[in-house]
Amino acid sequence: MKKNYYCFVLLLLFVFDGNAQGTPDWKTKIEQLEKAFGIDIYYRNEWVDASKVTIPDTSLPRDQALQAFLAPLSLSYITYRKKLVVLLPDSTARKFASSSEDYGSQLKIPEGVTIIGDLKSFGTQRNATIRGRIIDANSGDPLIGANVMLVGTNRSTSTNEKGEYSFQVPVGLYDLLITTVGYIEERKPVAIVGDGQLSTELFDTTYELEEITIRERAFENNVTDAKMGINSIDVASIRRLPSFLGEADVIKSLTFLPGVSSVGEGSSGFNVRGGNFDQNLILMDGAPVFYPSHMLGFFSLINSEMVDNLTLYRGGVPAKYGGRISSVLDIRLKEGDKKRWNGNVGLGPITSKAFAEGPLIKNKASLALGVRVASADWILKRTRSIELRESGARYIDFQGTIDAFVTDKDKLRLSGYMSGDRFSFAQDAIYSYQNNIYSVSWTHSFPQNIYLKVNGASSDYDFEVENTETLREYIMQSGIHYKDVKADLTYDPGNGFQAEVGVLAGKYNIERGELEPTTISSLEAARSLQDMNGIEKAVYGSVEWKPASWLTLSAGSRYTTFDQKGPLKIYSYDPALARDDDAIIDSTSYAKGDVINTYSGFEPRGSASIKIAEEQSIKIGYNRMRQYINIVSNTAAVTPFDIWTTSSTHFKPVIGDQYGIGYFRNFTKNKLQTSVELFYKEVQNVTEYKNNADLFLKDNIETELLQGFGRSYGAEFLVQKDAGLLTGWVSYTYSRSLRTINGELEEQKINRGKEYAADFDKPHTLNIVSTYKLSRLWRFSGNFTYSTGRPTSYPIDKYVFNGIVVAQFSERNQFRVPDYHRLDIAFSVDGTNKRKAKVETSWTFSLYNVYGRKNAYSVFFSQRNSDPPVTPYKLAVLGIPFPSVTFNLKFL
Repeated sequence: MKKNYYCFVLLLLFVFDGNAQGTPDWKTKIEQLEKAFGIDIYYRNEWVDASKVTIPDTSLPRDQALQAFLAPLSLSYITYRKKLVVLLPDSTARKFASSSEDYGSQLKIPEGVTIIGDLKSFGTQRNATIRGRIIDANSGDPLIGANVMLVGTNRSTSTNEKGEYSFQVPVGLYDLLITTVGYIEERKPVAIVGDGQLSTELFDTTYELEEITIRERAFENNVTDAKMGINSIDVASIRRLPSFLGEADVIKSLTFLPGVSSVGEGSSGFNVRGGNFDQNLILMDGAPVFYPSHMLGFFSLINSEMVDNLTLYRGGVPAKYGGRISSVLDIRLKEGDKKRWNGNVGLGPITSKAFAEGPLIKNKASLALGVRVASADWILKRTRSIELRESGARYIDFQGTIDAFVTDKDKLRLSGYMSGDRFSFAQDAIYSYQNNIYSVSWTHSFPQNIYLKVNGASSDYDFEVENTETLREYIMQSGIHYKDVKADLTYDPGNGFQAEVGVLAGKYNIERGELEPTTISSLEAARSLQDMNGIEKAVYGSVEWKPASWLTLSAGSRYTTFDQKGPLKIYSYDPALARDDDAIIDSTSYAKGDVINTYSGFEPRGSASIKIAEEQSIKIGYNRMRQYINIVSNTAAVTPFDIWTTSSTHFKPVIGDQYGIGYFRNFTKNKLQTSVELFYKEVQNVTEYKNNADLFLKDNIETELLQGFGRSYGAEFLVQKDAGLLTGWVSYTYSRSLRTINGELEEQKINRGKEYAADFDKPHTLNIVSTYKLSRLWRFSGNFTYSTGRPTSYPIDKYVFNGIVVAQFSERNQFRVPDYHRLDIAFSVDGTNKRKAKVETSWTFSLYNVYGRKNAYSVFFSQRNSDPPVTPYKLAVLGIPFPSVTFNLKFL
């Protein structure tokens, strides 16, 4: 029976907290006793007769003061570890031999209950911090966004990207419930007696559930999270969507999200909330990606088989990210299976791929490796165009990760990516480019829920074009090389609070171009542009907390500096003249390592989520970000041979300020999510090219560019359904992106200094994405997209010069190409329904551009007759339906 008494006292000790109950007068007097004697008192409110409460005499010794105070109330007490006092009715207290006995050291825990903490420390803590890691029982992969809660309380938290959780709870007996979508829930009775760890493996429910949706963020996070403009994308859903020639494209899938667009079909990159493509920071395991596409934009650089999760920040960008002003795409690569080897092979009309993962040391270290090979030569050789038949396009890429738990508290990750592209057009030119991206990270867990992560990254992009045109034979090379080291320290005690501080140091080396003739007869002269170098440094900090159940706050700031470094020659220009070669009046040469210019500034960020009702909230936010490198281009789409440049003497950093407000509401227990977000963004020092600019191997590129002011604004609507047989979303975006370039001289103005639409201004965009599960094996998916045509300039008149008819064009971007719309569909079928199958097969049948819409990639003009002076032509890159079949074989 004594064991039952111990358990009974344990329950009393941890459930009946005097600070949480009692009349104000009773509570005040209890607090006087606690303060006077340095103790914590626990009780049940219903045991107290408020009319008999007296003023405690704290001048007496502790035991006498307690006895005198409790006697009129017919209450006694039991002491635990000298500091914890439990009040009991006299009849209950008499069941114990001595009220002064220390029961903590003799505490008995019921069978089947997991003890968290050290029993020897029982009674010394009122609250305890528990932490652990939630992983997949089969693969050992971390489960992101798993919910960990104490049943019957409001204490809960979720796991981070490493599957780790940590939160502070009152000590006591509880049921700990661990859940995540697609896995069997785990319920554990626990006795929390002090700080400790509890890690758990969850088993998936692949064969028990009708529908499985795995998300990085919980369904309700779109309402409760303080940040706005965030999308966490389900990679499995991306693979089910219709795709061009059967290759799932991670980057292009972003354009179906609200606020994200593309300038046209077959173009790489994406535009976010009216920003240019170079204003997006793409991180792959912490390393930046400078050119994100294969085959000149038709395929994504990212192998979807290697992606674990990805998050796009359109607004509410955390302070740990910087360097671009429009968005951050954070791609986390897959962690290999630590228990067993498995893999898959995929065959498509252009691309073939293979993926494998497994343990290097069981339960300790793992490897994941993916490879893709693609060639479009056989398709091009069957076209009617002679030029296309003589062209070729191919690429290959390798990607891998190694993860190892060096100790229980230390984790090491290595990731690498290598790719090579080669594209030739009609034997006149051969284009080739390579990406080499690597990162290494070390994560250490300290006591008190403190985590340190140190990450080193290297990203190299190199481009080469070999021109074989007669009398113009040459090779031109350029590239950008970047290395950085970053350290983050995170304090995450749970209970809605998290703090983070960090530092970063990165180095840029931009090879702007070098041209060498390849034959003696070539008329091209050797040219070499000066490299540009810079050092970017940052220190940052942020805090997220939930001061009330209806309010979640996020605040932070980032301070950055950028040093432009030598060697470099800087030209000076006559201030009274337009900046061109004829206006050069002097030059200054800087040696290697010299600091030429320094720019710096704060980047404050803040946001709040205000819960106005169940499943409803309003959010507000502000972001300031600085960008020290930009692409120099006079095309709307990013191309492999675009050149990057740093902030310099003649070009200040680009600074973006974004404001946002949104309304978020969920329905049917968070299964249907809706949101409306409004944003306004101002951009200082936005860069534009002059009319008729010549950017090819231009050493003093500042003579061809201008800086001015940009602004964008819009509204984003989203309805999303993530559960059931029918899933998907509908998004509509109204957005404007405008520029004003207005210098003192006429040559320093565009459109006479008036505001005009940016190249990627597309006011209306509608996306419908859906997947319907026809049966256990069959799925149908489809997507429809519509957008306003992008701006362009048209000829509006003509004049004759030396007997030649010349077209006069409109002011910049006063017209638009035709509107864009396209429908894609796909069927996918799994080839097995067996639970213990060793091999799984699947087929995907897709049709891209179902009704053969000839969408205009661009409109160009050619003079064939004197009247009219020019004839317009529409270039449609993919103007016919493209069917494809993809076969996948998975080894379990």
